This record gives sequence, C-alpha cells and structure tokens, in this order.
Amino acid sequence: MKLNIQHKRIPKNIAFFGSFYPRIDRLATTSIGMVMLMSMGFPKSNITILAPIDSRIPDNYSSNVIIENIWDYDNISSLFKVLFFLIRSKKKFDIVFFNLILTSFGKKKLSNGIGLLIPSILSVVNQKKPVVYLHNLIETQNPEKLGYEKVYFSKLFVKLLEKILFKTTNIVVPLESQKKEIEKLYNIKVKQAIFLGVEGIWALRNHLTLNNRSKVDNLGSIRILLFGAWGPQKDIINILEMLQKLSIDNKNLHVTIAGSINQNFPKYKEKLNFIIKKLNSNIFYFIENPDEVNVPDLFFNSDIIILPYNAAGGYSAVMNVASLYCLKIISYDTEDLREISRIIGVEIDFIEKNNLESLKKAINNFIWKPKLKGLEQEIRERLENEKNKMIKILESFF
Repeated sequence: MKLNIQHKRIPKNIAFFGSFYPRIDRLATTSIGMVMLMSMGFPKSNITILAPIDSRIPDNYSSNVIIENIWDYDNISSLFKVLFFLIRSKKKFDIVFFNLILTSFGKKKLSNGIGLLIPSILSVVNQKKPVVYLHNLIETQNPEKLGYEKVYFSKLFVKLLEKILFKTTNIVVPLESQKKEIEKLYNIKVKQAIFLGVEGIWALRNHLTLNNRSKVDNLGSIRILLFGAWGPQKDIINILEMLQKLSIDNKNLHVTIAGSINQNFPKYKEKLNFIIKKLNSNIFYFIENPDEVNVPDLFFNSDIIILPYNAAGGYSAVMNVASLYCLKIISYDTEDLREISRIIGVEIDFIEKNNLESLKKAINNFIWKPKLKGLEQEIRERLENEKNKMIKILESFF
C-alpha cells in the first residue's frame, strides 16, 4: 500500500529587504532576527539580504545567507537600483520580503515615498505580490505625539501610499488593532504576527553559546535600564529627573541609559545631553550606540527596564526584547503597550506619567530572581516556536 505523503513546497530563493547589521536603527535589529528565523526554517533555501551599503553578515550567522549591499538611506537612485534588481530577478526569488516602518528609507519625505512604492511597483511588474511586514501605519498612530509636526497633506500622502501597499502586497502587521483597522478601511485580509524577542534573539543565542560571562548577580542593588532610540515620543528627560530624586534616598539604584538619540530632533538631543551631564555619574551611566553583540550583557546585568513612552507608535521592540531577557518591565500606560503585553504574555507594572510615587512603588516592588536559571533551554524552545511561526507565515504566501 502506497502512503500519500504531502510535501510542503519549499522556497528555493528568498529575498529580504531591510536595514541590517551593524546598524541599530530603522528595524535593523529586527531584520537580523527575522533573517535568522528564515534561515533556520528553510535551511536548504538561499536567502539574499538587500541591505544598505555599510551592512555586513554578523559573526556566527547562518551559512545560507548572503548579502547584497545595494542601497543607502536618502539615496533615491540606489532605491531604483533595488527595484530594477528585483524586477530582473523575478524568476529567481520565490518570496520577496520587506521589513518596513514608514521611515525605513531615510529622513527625507521623497526617499520614503519612493521607497514605500517599491513593493507595489514590483507587484504590478512581476505580477506576484511581495510580503510586507509593516510595523507602524498612519491610521493607528498619532504623529504629533511621536514628536513630528502636524502636516495635514503629508498625512494624506502617507495614507495614499499605505492604501496602495495594502491593495497590491501581502501585508503582515504586529498588532491585532492594526489588522482590524486595515481590514475595516480597505476590505482586505491581513495577517498579524509578533515574533517574540526577535530583535535580541540572535545576540542572545550567540551569547549563550559563545560568550556566557554575564555577572547577573545584583549584589543588593537595583539595576535599571533605559534602552532605545530617544526622541520626543519618549519621556526620557522627565523619567531621569524622577530617578535622580529617588536616588537621593536610595543609594542602591544604578541606572544605565543605553541607545541612540533620534537625529531628527536636534533640540531634543541638546536638552537630553544637558540633563545627562548633570546626573550623578556614580549612579547614572550613558552608553551611546551599543553594539548588538553587547546587548545581552546590558540586559543580563539589569533588573528593571522602564518604558517612558508618551506614544509607542505601534509595536515596541524594546518591550519585546525585555521579555526575552526576563526583566521586570515598568511602563507608562498606553493602549499600544497594553495590547503588546497581552500578545506576548508579559506582566507589566503600568504607571502614571509624572507620578513619582507610582514609579517609586513599582521599583520597590521588585524582587530579584536569577535570570540564567533554565534560560538556555527556554531560548531553544522559543527559537523553535518562532521559527515555526516564520515558516507558517511565509508558506501562507508561497
């Protein structure tokens, strides 16, 4: 008797467009993890990253991944180069995957406008829809709260670009609220998926296998981490001032401010640098633009992460990474962050903005637990789960 075995179709060649290592902005860290999951899910497939010119493959990365340094931010001719490359390769790539935010292509409006049209043009010319993982969209966020000027016509233009994207490509979004809004407005089907800890999963895997030298004991202190790309949408200045007040009574507080300052807001950068210089250097430490390979030590050697977001703008990568590294999370109370916490299944202490007592109570409720215990097995299980999720997403479009 012959068994009727159903073989799943496997993509031979996958193209991935996005910011990439060693950059830390515009979803580069997310791209590192996503490509890793793709390569684990399809180990016999060839994955080509269409990356900025200064990008490279990180150490100890998958062997079935190659990189094409083909474009650069705010370089419109290089964006057309990407388009022509993908059109010429239409028979080669079974799946073309874009990992995008609305400003993935640079600081200039024209660059981002042209960049957001590339997946749609590709869809029309190749008569095959690419996959677009879109982390944020204008319909579900408030640009003014994110620190951008209120420009009515710019919002209309972005909505038009989004509508074209939604109608011509296969869209995946992180949040259920985003999925519902797109489906309601445009009467199309959208997939929703968050890949747990994807922004830190490559660095953590490397750390556990190659370089497990974290201190992790807290020696009686409370180690607080503020991590991210800082701009007006994050109330970092106010939270630092409140932590400064708390540190006067609690000498065991140690605060690390790690990340980058959003170059789109020079006045904000000037003000934040002024505040940082005034802080007690025995308690507050500033690490600018940490390398991805050093991220695990930052998280392992912290106990609490604070997310002082006036607005999340949708998906919070930092919350997702903090959950991967088992930190206690304290956050301002926003709808986006509550939704993300429900999806990834993380308990969070939500506090009121500008409420010193609320922050003090959340910090004092912290109970230290060893983070390395069982974490290696946990990360293996999580990698397996997230790999299977990536396989399912890609197969649904292949």
